Amino acid sequence: MSPLRISLIWHMHQPDYRDPISGRIAMPFVRLHALRGYRDVAIWLLESGLPMCVNLVPSLLEQLLDLEAPMKELEQKDAHLQATLADPEHLSPAQVRLLMSGNEAMWRSPRAQALRALVESEQDLDRQQALDLQVWGTLAWVGWSGLRDHPELAELKAKGRDFDLSDRARMLQSCSEVWRSVLPLYRLLPQELSTTPLCHPILPLLIDCEHAARCLPDYPPHSVDHAFPQDALAQLRLGKARAEQILERPIVGLWPSEGSVSPELLPLVRESGFQWLASDQGVLEASDAEPGDHRQAWDLGGVVGLFRDRALSDFLGFVAAREPPLQAARRFLARCESQGGDVVLALDGENPWEAFEDAGQAFMAALTQVLASAALITPGDLSKTARAKVHRLHSGSWINADFGIWIGDEADRLAWQLLSKARHAVQAAGDPPGALAHIYAAQGSDWFWWYGPEFETPFAPLFDHLFRAHLQAAWRCLGPVPEELRQPLISPKGVHAPDTDLGPPAMRALLSGVASVSGGASMHSESGGIRALSYGPCSEGLWLEMQGAPQGPVELEIRGKRVPFQGRTVLAGEGLPTELVLWVKGPRGLLRVPPADRIHLLAPSPKWWA
Repeated sequence: MSPLRISLIWHMHQPDYRDPISGRIAMPFVRLHALRGYRDVAIWLLESGLPMCVNLVPSLLEQLLDLEAPMKELEQKDAHLQATLADPEHLSPAQVRLLMSGNEAMWRSPRAQALRALVESEQDLDRQQALDLQVWGTLAWVGWSGLRDHPELAELKAKGRDFDLSDRARMLQSCSEVWRSVLPLYRLLPQELSTTPLCHPILPLLIDCEHAARCLPDYPPHSVDHAFPQDALAQLRLGKARAEQILERPIVGLWPSEGSVSPELLPLVRESGFQWLASDQGVLEASDAEPGDHRQAWDLGGVVGLFRDRALSDFLGFVAAREPPLQAARRFLARCESQGGDVVLALDGENPWEAFEDAGQAFMAALTQVLASAALITPGDLSKTARAKVHRLHSGSWINADFGIWIGDEADRLAWQLLSKARHAVQAAGDPPGALAHIYAAQGSDWFWWYGPEFETPFAPLFDHLFRAHLQAAWRCLGPVPEELRQPLISPKGVHAPDTDLGPPAMRALLSGVASVSGGASMHSESGGIRALSYGPCSEGLWLEMQGAPQGPVELEIRGKRVPFQGRTVLAGEGLPTELVLWVKGPRGLLRVPPADRIHLLAPSPKWWA
């Protein structure tokens, strides 16, 4: 058996959460992960010297750059920061839910757990509870290196409760120093860095969506007319250039988004200046190749392929946090040793640390200890040992060696059709750079991840909103925006996706939300099957949308009058009352369904939008 060599890639990725129309940061996960996994991994590698590789996505790097802005500027754009700094006596239900983001393991202190229990039971928070939640909504994310290097954060965590406004201010000031340190730390790393195409697209699908049929037998032919290999090349070139500019070093390694590859991709990778790429063992196993093992480096024809060991990668990503740290580290090494030879691992580099109460500090220390007896090799060095050849590379990703997550469902393909329509229009207009930039952003993989039935998140409507917002922005460079892009592809389920197409950004932010109804989802019969009312601005005034499955016909009562309500309507006029009532007609007559969360907003008159 060949001597063991381990090559490990930590893939750091978040999509672009910046709304292209309003400029708002729709979700806070770049900033929050910067407090934890991004910084902790950089510190770990700097202090341990372990020769591992970190893959950094350009759309993430751009947002890390934005975090260097002053706090006041960030607060104007970041809904999570606004919730953190709001008057604790007037936190909205949507703000409370946003502040609760994160794995339960991060909320293990007694006070934090009690706050989670209160929120999950839908109880109102008093002022002190709300203020404690505002502090914990950020403090819970701070990783071990931030707590170590900023003792005031450790002191606040030890205090745990009864925070005051000065505590909140100290916490945010220290946290801003933590997240601003992330990019400088990665620039200091002597270890190898790799990157991903600019906006994290599924490259083979950009080249030609018809290629999905190679790995998806049920894929309906000609369902999406999208074949733009020039976009795949541009995403590769721009991604490499931007990563090199921000990280201040040359980069030759590529993690294709979601490990997605195809034969047609290889010449584009070579042309872009990459020397190696990484994917999944399932892709190699489905390829036409010489005899060999997925653990070795492979000659793909001018570029070297590395194929990750799926089980071992998933052990680090999903299993290690459930075991005692030293036991998990030793079991990991034993499993590597049982295979021998070269072992390639690649996994999402920020996600595992949410599942560790200590953000993975003890496990990182244990891994450093046990790997001292192993030979670690960077992907770049491993790529120089390629011998066996792949004659024809399979078309697939690191998930099931196919593209099903992103185009296998009808809902996925509907989104691709909207993208294709916009892309063809931009091409017909001569590819104006402003429109093309939004097309590239809309090609990101994350939007399509949430359209099918495979995964759920309360933030899915926001992903849908950002996808359509980029397409709207592209169309706006050409002329009128198609009406179909104003209709959500995902119905809101607890987190509102605001219609930010019209009106000044500051007012748009205030005139959006979700009001739960009496009874809620846990008491379906008491709410007539209606879960919530979403509302947001539109050209006529304010729109209102019902969520849930009503037991019978619904009427909307507003200003003392009742009218049939088909699920979505526009409210125009000088003001919207704080009390809305729905009436559901059921077997026992009319059921009154008032919102449990009062709407404290005034709807502007239609003239206001002019």
